Amino acid sequence: MIQSGEFYFISRPRRFGKSLTVSTLKCLFQGQKELFEGLWIAKFWSFKRY
Repeated sequence: MIQSGEFYFISRPRRFGKSLTVSTLKCLFQGQKELFEGLWIAKFWSFKRY
């Protein structure tokens, strides 16, 4: 996602919240691994700070 430099369509349920989606991505890219412990993403994300 980061290295390919392409566009991605990120779908979300209706009324889910654009701000929550963006905040979640922000935390992932900042490397805040402790927020995602026990979740699927914690197994596959590198949690390197970008």
